[in-house]
Amino acid sequence: MSNLMRVAVLTLAAMTLSACGGGGGGGGAGNSPQPPEPGMLGFDVAQSTADETAGTVSIVVNRASGSDGEVGATLALSGDARSGSDFTVPTTVTFGNGATTATVQVELVNDAIVEDEESIILELTAPTGGATLGSATTHTVTIRNDDAPAISYRLTDLGTLGGRSSSGTAINASGHVTGHSETTVPNNLHAFLWDGTTMVDLGTLGGRRSDGEFINASGQVTGASDTRFGDFSETRPHAFLWDGTTMVDLGTLGGTRSFSAGINDSGQVTGVSTLVGDEEAHAFLWDSTTMLDLGTLLGGRSSLGRAINDSGQVTGVAGNSDGFFHAFLWDGTTMVDLGTLGGSESQGVALNASGQVTGAAETAEGVEHAFLWDGTTMLDLNALIHPADPLQSFVTLREGVDFNDLGQILAQGYDSRTIEHHAYVVSPIVTVP
Repeated sequence: MSNLMRVAVLTLAAMTLSACGGGGGGGGAGNSPQPPEPGMLGFDVAQSTADETAGTVSIVVNRASGSDGEVGATLALSGDARSGSDFTVPTTVTFGNGATTATVQVELVNDAIVEDEESIILELTAPTGGATLGSATTHTVTIRNDDAPAISYRLTDLGTLGGRSSSGTAINASGHVTGHSETTVPNNLHAFLWDGTTMVDLGTLGGRRSDGEFINASGQVTGASDTRFGDFSETRPHAFLWDGTTMVDLGTLGGTRSFSAGINDSGQVTGVSTLVGDEEAHAFLWDSTTMLDLGTLLGGRSSLGRAINDSGQVTGVAGNSDGFFHAFLWDGTTMVDLGTLGGSESQGVALNASGQVTGAAETAEGVEHAFLWDGTTMLDLNALIHPADPLQSFVTLREGVDFNDLGQILAQGYDSRTIEHHAYVVSPIVTVP
């Protein structure tokens, strides 16, 4: 055989062995199947920040060192943001076969509540599909609250009348304030009117102390002031009206003391004054010149004016012949007994421009309930709450304390579920026929 023929035969034999997978004990090892590589999971970055109004925050999770098969992980949540009320987020993240990234969508809840910054902490746990976790297993989302406060305020220091302290007690629609302040003289406390720029000393009726208690739309102030009596060892306060220039002594009903309890926009004042001998006290109405004794209910000995409207109607409490106290309405000529809710006593606390009165009255069971006097009848305010109101079954209104001309009543009440006393606004429901 020639050399050329011998080379051809050897080449053919080598090709045959290769095609058959080799001979003898070796060959073919390079074609064995490789094991799957599910990969290692981790967050792309460790933190992000978004405004509450952003809507959605997208967080990327990477898959490295392999992408074989479908894998995933559970998202554990922590932080001070609340799931459901502040945000929503899926509980798992999933990768399809061959996928190397996945996105977690955090949906932010844009509410109107002004809050501090809050955080959501996402943690990758419990990998599935053979995947493992890398070192970047947590991501923190900081939520910036960009809700502006509905209203913001600025402070104005009213100062004092030269002393160290002052106290405001009432403010009118013009922002004028009354109250009392220490002066430069020790143990002296004077009523003041703050007119928007200056604290004006209203002085006293000769004593050391006066207190501004109420102010009307015109800036007239009423309160009580000590009068000068002997060596000041005994104080005898009188109701006063500051008319813009002068502190006017409203006097008494014959006794030595009187106190104001309210003023209307006409400058009429109500309150209480002792009679001669100081053993009895009656409600009064001061009509700019005279202190009028409103008397008592039939057979009673005392009364107290609590509130006055712009028509000069007065409500308060007065004794009757049985020795009990009832709410009254003085209508300009007569003190009308408003009665009770079946019990022994009641008191009028506030009234509106229509002459409706609210306050507190005993029921037949001896329990104090808030009432509405509608002009003819004293009604239990609790019985007027709509049956479908969610609080109706739990809240008992104890006392009506203020009233506006929209018919809304500010009341104090008791919730049987929480055993707590709260303030409530009672608003009329307008029914369209």
